[in-house]
Amino acid sequence: GALAPGWSVTGIAVGPNQVDFKTFEARFAADSGPGVLLATRYVRNEGRGDERRGAQVHRFEAAGSLAWTVEVPRHDGDLEGIRGIDVTSDGAGGVIASWVDWWQTFGPYVLHTDETMQRYSSSGAPLWPAGTASPTYPYVEQDGAGGAYFFGSAYGTQSGIPALEVHRRLGDGSLPPGWPPAGIAVTQ
Repeated sequence: GALAPGWSVTGIAVGPNQVDFKTFEARFAADSGPGVLLATRYVRNEGRGDERRGAQVHRFEAAGSLAWTVEVPRHDGDLEGIRGIDVTSDGAGGVIASWVDWWQTFGPYVLHTDETMQRYSSSGAPLWPAGTASPTYPYVEQDGAGGAYFFGSAYGTQSGIPALEVHRRLGDGSLPPGWPPAGIAVTQ
């Protein structure tokens, strides 16, 4: 294979471009056109041993240019950060992403998780209501109609062992008829 026109032999840098940031995980998917979708997780050194984990979603054109980058929202004061992210095409030039944000409170110490999914338009604008829930450590796959299936684990079962579950959202972010808000358990 020859290098595609517009693409550099050294690739295209993504993620925060600062010395105290390190990109350490990436997920990608083919765009519905000839481009590519990318989700990256990064860690930023806050000093005193504190690290903050964030994530970004990127859309590249076929010619190798970066169309847009969106910073994934996370909880204010987050000392844990984004722990899992996945991405797929929405089939209309946009992106569907899913991630989990871990954050903590003290006195007493409690670890919280916010599992979120979001659909972004071809220009990077969010299309679904903020905080649309997804399973923990989700995998996402398009449904061919602008929506997506989300597969991952759900904690809080009686045995303490996470159950695997499937969620689905339509192109507008709503639940399909017959799908429970908590998803469908695959194992228990």
